[in-house]
Amino acid sequence: MDEARTRNFTESGTGLIEIQDVPLHVRWRISGAQEYAVGAGSVVDGRRTGLEVSVFFDNLPEESAAVQTLLDKIGAEQARPLELKLGRTTNPGLYFSEIRTDQSGAAIGIMFASAPKQ
Repeated sequence: MDEARTRNFTESGTGLIEIQDVPLHVRWRISGAQEYAVGAGSVVDGRRTGLEVSVFFDNLPEESAAVQTLLDKIGAEQARPLELKLGRTTNPGLYFSEIRTDQSGAAIGIMFASAPKQ
């Protein structure tokens, strides 16, 4: 008999991702809870909830225009859920949470969450 469980997870990496169809080379970290079922010696992963995603720009000079395009899209659509493609995984329904900046005020990253910012 399968037993349903929930576990917290965290994954991180670097590479090309797409946010609202804007491709960027970034460092990323995603965390949240994942449902899974255990039974007959196997584990089956299920739905992920409570996602928090941190994306840090690698500040590649050739991507500065793409970063600005993304920031403009997010600024215009803060109340709408966004889509983030991370490798073969698409995470729909993420909401803008905050923009991280360096000491000069330049954007160095964006934070997303699965629930709108209150």
